[in-house]
Amino acid sequence: LRNDIQEIKSTLMGNHITKDGGIVSRLSHIEKTCEDLTKFKDKSKWTASLLIGGAGILGWLADKILSLINHN
Repeated sequence: LRNDIQEIKSTLMGNHITKDGGIVSRLSHIEKTCEDLTKFKDKSKWTASLLIGGAGILGWLADKILSLINHN
């Protein structure tokens, strides 16, 4: 029973020999990675929105300039 408890503890908390940190450390790393990816996703949405908006404004300006040139 002690060996089983030690194995469970090593799995959850890691051990001093392998220094992997166990499941707790891995979960912490996954949470950090998820947070970073969420921030990147949010920045990407804003960047895409600005690019699409800018392209729309440039298209509208080009249309107005071409209509002025073709009108005269």
